[in-house]
Amino acid sequence: MWFSKNFRALWWLILVLCLTYVLAQRLGTIEGGNAKPVDFLLIVVWLGVCLAPLFAEISLPGIKLKQKMDELKEAVSTEVSSLRSEIRNSVEVRSSIAPNFWFGAPPPDYKLGEIEQQVRALASSLQSQGYRVQGSHAFASSQVLSANDQVMFASRRDIEVELRALAERVQDDPDQKRFAPVSRLLWLLTGAGTLDKHTANLIREVYSVCSLAIHGERISEKQVDFVLKTAPELIGVLRAIRERGV
Repeated sequence: MWFSKNFRALWWLILVLCLTYVLAQRLGTIEGGNAKPVDFLLIVVWLGVCLAPLFAEISLPGIKLKQKMDELKEAVSTEVSSLRSEIRNSVEVRSSIAPNFWFGAPPPDYKLGEIEQQVRALASSLQSQGYRVQGSHAFASSQVLSANDQVMFASRRDIEVELRALAERVQDDPDQKRFAPVSRLLWLLTGAGTLDKHTANLIREVYSVCSLAIHGERISEKQVDFVLKTAPELIGVLRAIRERGV
């Protein structure tokens, strides 16, 4: 509680007068050389109270007087509340806007021809500027997938198919469940109680290994063997959960 300025001034004046009166009663004893420790304490307190209006903080032997502590606490509390509000608003805005930048519906069939022409125009423009655009020949050579890559591709695809099928029951917006990343699908399914956190973590681990081939990373034989042994059973678990809920 912080009182008004007039009340504090009046209270200070009363304290000074009271302490001055008490100190005056002890003055004879102090001058006679019979002062006690309490007399020195009275003098220190009297000095502190007299000087209090002049300084925000006074430190005397064994005593520290502060005037602005409540105001400082109130200011800090206000700043913390403002910071919390800004953080909350930032998180809410990011949660509502970020998905629009991560995925989206593919263009309809009637626009594919137009986009195809734009891509060809882009390639021609770069070639005219001296860029070496190899085109379909280089693309065809990169389409030969090894058996290990095919295992990774197929496993990741089947995991996503099952997760999106499960997400259809907990997400009203079809675009949100159709084009959402797997991390969001797992968040939706765990939040709805369809999957527990342990199962979601297992899916995340297997999916991350499968994604190595999708991103063009080098994969080891041990990773391929891991996916061959775990992905079919994990996909079977997801399918069983989906069929049980039908």
